Amino acid sequence: PRKTEIDGKRKNIEGYSIRTKDYRFTQWRERGTDKVVFEEFYDNRKDHTEDKNHAPNPVFKTMVDEHRRLLRAGWKKALPPGVENSSELTKGDDAWYYKPKEPRRVPQPPRNQ
Repeated sequence: PRKTEIDGKRKNIEGYSIRTKDYRFTQWRERGTDKVVFEEFYDNRKDHTEDKNHAPNPVFKTMVDEHRRLLRAGWKKALPPGVENSSELTKGDDAWYYKPKEPRRVPQPPRNQ
């Protein structure tokens, strides 16, 4: 994996990301306190390798704020249209599925008569 600016600085941190059609936003937070220690924001339309972090750039402030809001709302609220959560598991679970148009039919074995 590629190293980030926070590698080796803190061991008690965890990253939370959200990806939209054109951007990826990541917040690095202290475990236990949830304090944000670093943010990353990449414009994937122009920077496919995510080399330039735009989070501190004032030009991207509105977009960074919007992605913060999406991340706070939770990944379930950010799912694309037609995709729903398939479970009621706790925060952080990534179970999801594409909503089928028709119920899935599971073949049943023949009954012995």
